[in-house]
Amino acid sequence: PLFFSQRTLSHPYDLEEPTLLPIASAPSPDGEDEDGANASASASAAPSPKFAHVATSCSACHTIALTTDGIAYGWGRNEANQLGLATGPCPSVGRPVPLSGPWGDVALVGAACGKSHSVLVDAGGRAYTVGSNVRGQCGINSSQDHVPRWRKCSVPAGGGDGADAGGERGDGPARIVRAACGEEFTVLLSS
Repeated sequence: PLFFSQRTLSHPYDLEEPTLLPIASAPSPDGEDEDGANASASASAAPSPKFAHVATSCSACHTIALTTDGIAYGWGRNEANQLGLATGPCPSVGRPVPLSGPWGDVALVGAACGKSHSVLVDAGGRAYTVGSNVRGQCGINSSQDHVPRWRKCSVPAGGGDGADAGGERGDGPARIVRAACGEEFTVLLSS
């Protein structure tokens, strides 16, 4: 199956003139980045990556962008920790900061943003979520109202009916290829 970022990259005009954004390390409460430098000074020294996919929505005031290398950056509103920053919730993040989570070094290929939650999809077909879960929008099979750190979504084995495309029972979770979010819901598409 093709992932959104792979389809985007198949068009040569998508990367002809990439938008350059100042990149910063994750902010700390005292305004310094993780290296102890002033965040505005370190942003100008960092090279800007090429972005293959940018996720936001009409109800979200935050954005997640994925690079051509599968690294996620986030910025914007973060009062529900919808960016999943290790520093925890903060009112807002003014410029792109790298996001990290349980996917480790596996490339990220999809992202979606709801009003106060976010979803990332990795190249292995796993979805991860963070932020508000008041309506169960994080898909973690829990009544927990808030997901403070990135967590793997609960996905049924072999897809929604438990069978793969050939009618065989799946022996593991469905492979997620795309995610979409609304204000307080998430939709995951499996292969």
